[in-house]
Amino acid sequence: MKIFNNVLTENLLSDIRMDISEAHDEEAWKSSFAWRYGLTTGFFSNCLSRTIEGEMKEKILKEIKPLIPECNVYYLQYYIWQQLSGIAVHDDEDKIFGATIYLNERWEPENGGIFLYKDKKNSGQEWNALLPERNNMVLNDDHELHMVTAVSPYSTDLRYTIQIWGQDKDYDEYED
Repeated sequence: MKIFNNVLTENLLSDIRMDISEAHDEEAWKSSFAWRYGLTTGFFSNCLSRTIEGEMKEKILKEIKPLIPECNVYYLQYYIWQQLSGIAVHDDEDKIFGATIYLNERWEPENGGIFLYKDKKNSGQEWNALLPERNNMVLNDDHELHMVTAVSPYSTDLRYTIQIWGQDKDYDEYED
């Protein structure tokens, strides 16, 4: 797992906040109910996603392209992780890479939604924990096991991220 700090400019982060805010009432949001079998095991799961297209997609890719592997196709989505949402252990096996950019201004540990991953170099039972930190990106380009713990039912915040996947073939948007 690779972790990068401050991957987007402040101007782009401001544009992203505006884009998400304007899209809150749109019907284009999809539920994690349709995720691939097993990804919601153990979770109440009500994570919402919306595809990022056009100019916004190109702006984001332009800023992160030096950090991510080259692929034929890039898929970007906003995710809104609501209370009790999370994702079970998986490894993005059908993708060249998966990445997450954290958008919340601040995220407290008691809110849950912690990113856990198991380093392939570590053969033991040790897992690493990463608290979402604004404008940091986690890149999984080695099919390492990872998950997101449930967002607390008492969290006063929703957890906002950008999910990026790279593939060399068409994408099934409900896989991850």
